[in-house]
Amino acid sequence: MEARAVDDRPTIVTDAVYVGARGEPGWALALGWDADFYLAADRAVSLGPAISLAVLSSDPLSERTPSLGLSVEVVRAKIGLNHPGGLFRPFALVGGGFAWTRFAQRIEAPAGAQDEAWTGLFSVGAGADLWSRGRWGVTTLLFTRLRAFGSERVPTASFEFDLGFRFGL
Repeated sequence: MEARAVDDRPTIVTDAVYVGARGEPGWALALGWDADFYLAADRAVSLGPAISLAVLSSDPLSERTPSLGLSVEVVRAKIGLNHPGGLFRPFALVGGGFAWTRFAQRIEAPAGAQDEAWTGLFSVGAGADLWSRGRWGVTTLLFTRLRAFGSERVPTASFEFDLGFRFGL
């Protein structure tokens, strides 16, 4: 009798929750979520949205210091970089969406209002999923967000490093 390992990894959709750090300006705690909708059962290519919240910035108080930052990638594409379907899935990612930033120091808003800005963003980076034989895995991301348009108070580029858990169907 031959024993075989059961491969019950997701092939349709997965979610991931992350914790990490965002850099520029200063350092901030980053909390994130994304979804991957796989275009094929081998998980070679996926599309989906992503959300990241940055809080507790270490940047010294200035007109650029964020008190809260929310980034939404309406679409994030991930393309596998090795043989698809295995336990280890390194990938490249590109995405686009928008960001909302509330600044710690008010300079542009009317009296009593919060100073905030909306900007367009483009993301590029890399990451990897390490799958169990079941429906969950560990995932890591390192990517850069580029401001496409919007307030000059928002950095032209910022980067983020995240570590999280992925699970799905």
